[in-house]
Formats: sequence, C-alpha cells, structure tokens
Amino acid sequence: MADSVSRWFGASGTRSVRATRPYLRREPLNQTVKDLVWNRAGGRCEYCASNEFLEFDHIVPVSRGGSNTYRNIQLLCQTCNRRKGSRL
Repeated sequence: MADSVSRWFGASGTRSVRATRPYLRREPLNQTVKDLVWNRAGGRCEYCASNEFLEFDHIVPVSRGGSNTYRNIQLLCQTCNRRKGSRL
C-alpha cells in the first residue's frame, strides 16, 4: 500500500507530476547505445574533452521529441551538460 501511495504522491503529500502526466515517463538508455556513444566519444566529453563527471545527454531533448538512439545521445561532462540545458 505504501509503495503505491508513494508512486502517486511526493514526499510533501502532493500529487507527483508523473502521476498527473504519465507520458513524462521515459525508457532508460539501452546499454548497447551507451557503449556505442562511449566508444564514439573516446570516453571524453564531446564539448571540452574532460574525462570527469561524464553523463549521457540527449542532443534533441526528449521534451522536444528526441529519442534514445545512438545518433541522438552524446557524452558530456556535468559542467557542459548543465550549460547546454535543453537547448538544441
């Protein structure tokens, strides 16, 4: 019971965004896609070539119709990823 309640309500007791908009739920990145992107980038940020705090990022954000394909994922360091935000 508590598990189903926590899925619909946040810690503050208000309804969560995912409960009211289930279309926001997205599929996790496939490990094969992650491996391909990592190898393409050489294990470095594709903007600044850093090899610390790396994250997988959508080139075209999911909120704008982007997909989880190899061509739409890039490897960025945390700083570059935050700077980019949801811009194209």
